[in-house]
Amino acid sequence: MGSEIWRQQISNTRQNQRMTARLLNYPVLLLLLTVGLLPAQTVHAVDPRTSRHAADFQTQVLPLLTRLGCNSGACHGAAAGRGEFRLSLFAADPNADLHAITVERHSRRINLASPEQSLLLKKACGQLNHGGGQILEPTSSETQLLLDWIRNGATSSATPASCTLQITPPDFHAAHVPASTPLQITATFSDGSSLDVTQFCRLTSTDSSAVTVSDDNVATILRPGQHHIIIRYLDQTQMLRLHSPFSSMPPASAPPSALGLIDQHVQMTLHQLGLPAAAPATSEVWIRRLYLQLSGTLPVPSLVQQLAANDTPALRHRIIDDLFDSPAFTDYWTLQLAHLLQLHSLPNEPEAFAASAEWLRQAVAADQPLDEIVRQILLANGDSHTNGAAGFSRMTADARSHAEFVGQAFAGISLGCANCHNHPLDRWTQDDFHGFAAIFAPMDRGRIVRFTGRGDVTNLRTSEPATPRIPGLQYLDRKGDHRAAVAAWLTSGTSPPLAQNLVNRLWKHLFGQGLIEPVNDLSVTNPATHPELLQALTSELIGDHWSLRKILRKIVLSEAWGRSSVDPGMITSNPSPEAALHTAEIRFLARRSVLPMPPEILADAVADVLGVPLELSPQTAVRAVHVLDPARPAADLDLLGRCRRMNSCVLSNSQTELPLAAQLHLLNGSLINSRITDPASRLQQMLLAGQTDSEIITSGILHALSRNPTPTELLTWQQQLKSNNPAERRQQLEDFFWSLLNSQEFRSIP
Repeated sequence: MGSEIWRQQISNTRQNQRMTARLLNYPVLLLLLTVGLLPAQTVHAVDPRTSRHAADFQTQVLPLLTRLGCNSGACHGAAAGRGEFRLSLFAADPNADLHAITVERHSRRINLASPEQSLLLKKACGQLNHGGGQILEPTSSETQLLLDWIRNGATSSATPASCTLQITPPDFHAAHVPASTPLQITATFSDGSSLDVTQFCRLTSTDSSAVTVSDDNVATILRPGQHHIIIRYLDQTQMLRLHSPFSSMPPASAPPSALGLIDQHVQMTLHQLGLPAAAPATSEVWIRRLYLQLSGTLPVPSLVQQLAANDTPALRHRIIDDLFDSPAFTDYWTLQLAHLLQLHSLPNEPEAFAASAEWLRQAVAADQPLDEIVRQILLANGDSHTNGAAGFSRMTADARSHAEFVGQAFAGISLGCANCHNHPLDRWTQDDFHGFAAIFAPMDRGRIVRFTGRGDVTNLRTSEPATPRIPGLQYLDRKGDHRAAVAAWLTSGTSPPLAQNLVNRLWKHLFGQGLIEPVNDLSVTNPATHPELLQALTSELIGDHWSLRKILRKIVLSEAWGRSSVDPGMITSNPSPEAALHTAEIRFLARRSVLPMPPEILADAVADVLGVPLELSPQTAVRAVHVLDPARPAADLDLLGRCRRMNSCVLSNSQTELPLAAQLHLLNGSLINSRITDPASRLQQMLLAGQTDSEIITSGILHALSRNPTPTELLTWQQQLKSNNPAERRQQLEDFFWSLLNSQEFRSIP
């Protein structure tokens, strides 16, 4: 109804303005300007009789406004607009934009009687005060296009535009920098017609210090590496990838066919970028990394020494198999999934948390397909005190937070950014977000989880009840339980959102960075470092029946995962070529980065090295990895920075060191200090058994750092520990263990 009213307003306004335009015909207008009865303008009039065909609002005018930045989030595309003029973000709502330009403010923004007097032009050309400054030259082709559109009635497009884009070149590789290439973008519309729309596209470099785009659409690479340009036209957003090598490289020594799936893709990218792969990690580093990342435990010294003495592929495979079969693997990955699913206890309902935790643990132990786990969570009904899957629907308070959680945890997308306005960096609209929330509105989130068929959410764009909708796809009936449609969207097809999201999150866990980073932002404007690899692993996960163990096995057996790590001291914020090179080596998997131990794993590692178990409330010996409920009191874990699961538990890439509170707790707190001096500790028992300094040093380093001491280390510590006084010797050895457990090497995953 509202749209009909404003269309009538447009019609009435234009009839009045056209009547005036007939009185002020073209020669009369020139005469009035000449004698000064109308203010002179630097926007030049163009005789409509010589003008080309009328400019099209949807395929030319709106894309031009997008290119100029008029409808960006920093300008009139902001949720509240700018200067009482609001456009939809990146022209997402053409009808609303036409209304804003031609009808609002009594149609003052355009002047059909005298198009050159239109505020739309005068402000853009700097003839009137404009908060965004002058963005158009009066004689430019862009100005003439807007003028042509107003002359021809400032009408809407005949039909909505739907198109696909073809970018030339589709990918740009430069042997050296700087290097430039002209860009051309062709749109093919739904009626089969094609149009060069380069001048109407908004081209944005994701890093202007690495790639620039000139006004005449020439891209220039300024720095080696892989870079991207965002290309926007209508509702289409695509990425152009550009790369230039850091150095010229000889062909890889191993032919691609000799490499596994992961390493084929990684090696191809390294070769394109001129980045040599680092040497493989030592067997000690490999097994320490494997145990910490697959089971959250340190390897026992005997296994470290066995692998160091006889490092064979068969032994590595057996070690991985044993880990997958271990209770430690089940415990650790139950904790990881609890983080992802934001599992936490509810007030006065310990039974609900216990049921969900046990259900999750059994699913991990049985290697239940990951898609089936998610499907059961989405569709679960019943008593949450006995049906563990049903409890996860109670982790959110309402339909909107439920929709946001499902989008983020299962699809890796940030739908919540489309609450008040369309997503500024992605394709999600307000209709997508509120429509998705409408699917979860008719749910009772009490002890008995069930679909009631009652309840809705308000679409803030229309102020009406939102129509249920699968984001980016189709609207659904207003009535009915559509959770099965959500499950199908997440898990069906050749590249379902859930599979890509899980692969990316697992990759982040194992490498410290996702193939797409951040992992909660899987969007077209946030491209993967290795898009073909991400797609290949997505297919592998589906082909392996969504098995967690099988996808983990593929990754940890790759050369990329098994490479040596970069020295953390080499990574600095200093923008030097050397620092940029080391950052690129990590980003493109030429070598590994050193990662901080998660809080639970660090606490357990301290207890294991010292041989004194943790005592978490209630006062019983327990491993930190077993403390699934973030509300359970555990001072050590809180000081080490455990996640409370009120939102995402994902660490940012910049978080490579422990928080200050955690470092202080390790230095001065009871976690280490009280256990070193405990009579039952490993150190005190070795002293009681009369072991030598050399034996204690070797055992301490083996348990804490998963390797034997180097000859230099052994000699240095022996010199430091020379004392004939038993009490003084005990104190020195306690200091030795304290130093070990506060070292960067101990509290890191290599």
